Amino acid sequence: MPTLKELKLKRVGPNEIVGRPYYGVKVQIVKSTSHLHRDHYLAHIEISDRLEFNGEVNLGEIHSVKRFKLHEVLGYIDALGDREVLTSNMLNRGAGKFPIALRDKGGCCDPDTETYHSM
Repeated sequence: MPTLKELKLKRVGPNEIVGRPYYGVKVQIVKSTSHLHRDHYLAHIEISDRLEFNGEVNLGEIHSVKRFKLHEVLGYIDALGDREVLTSNMLNRGAGKFPIALRDKGGCCDPDTETYHSM
């Protein structure tokens, strides 16, 4: 199971975790302070409409996920990283677009970034 650090998330208070685990994805996780739902976590996940998913239309998505354990919420966020998004090669735009995992978009494994070409 991924850690908060691996998913680029950090605690900003005793009951709140925020971060941007992947390119175009913003996450806020809040632990319930209600007496009835004391051990519940609610994750609010926003996916940018700038991302182009492979075979899917993306108009910007918002997920609300309620789980009993923090590691279940982190597992859900980790699974989002496996979704395929389209990218292109910044040095050869004519070659068209091809799919890569969302977790690789915008990083050193994305040929649409300078980081990829400067390694």
